[in-house]
Amino acid sequence: MTKRTMSGVVGTAAWMVLVAGLVWWKHADLGHMSLNERGDFLAGVVAPVVFLWLVLGYLQQGEELRSNTETLQLQQRALQQQVEGTLALVRNAEQQTKAAVARLELEQAKWERRLVEAKARTQPVFVFTGGETQAANHTMQYKNTGGRAKHLTTVSGYPPSNVNVTFAPQDLIESGGRGTISIGPLTSFPTKLTIAYVDEDGDEGQMQLEVFQPGMFRVV
Repeated sequence: MTKRTMSGVVGTAAWMVLVAGLVWWKHADLGHMSLNERGDFLAGVVAPVVFLWLVLGYLQQGEELRSNTETLQLQQRALQQQVEGTLALVRNAEQQTKAAVARLELEQAKWERRLVEAKARTQPVFVFTGGETQAANHTMQYKNTGGRAKHLTTVSGYPPSNVNVTFAPQDLIESGGRGTISIGPLTSFPTKLTIAYVDEDGDEGQMQLEVFQPGMFRVV
């Protein structure tokens, strides 16, 4: 029981004691009162009690309203803190996601670079080792310092000319193996040759050689 309710009960009890004393004091006159007078008397007895409890109820309702308002404010602050905490978690998760994506992209770039390096090791590399020229015909020796190559063929030449290019061997040149390229008749320098091949992985590839002077070539 709250203090306000206790005050109402005490006030009501005191008032009823006062009314009881008044009734006892005036009991001789009550029997001569008309119904209208008795109604006025009862209204005068009850009205202060009703007014007292009405005021107490109003004050109690005001306190409850303030309490509810404070509770709502506390809930609002708690909700705001939850929202801020959620936003912080989202920002943290976003940063972690960006960092993970960056690491993934870095690892992917490293992996692709290793693939390119590994693929480059399988490609044939012809290194000029010597050559000779007879009239307009040129025979050039080379050593394959790269990967194994098969099915050597000439795709094109620049500038265009009616020259014949033959490879020995043509079907297969091993890594570390030696071979010759014969070309003729050729009188225009430099001339670039695009050579097609199949590498040791079975993939098709091309290399470009430049005959920059009689009997000599270089990779370009």
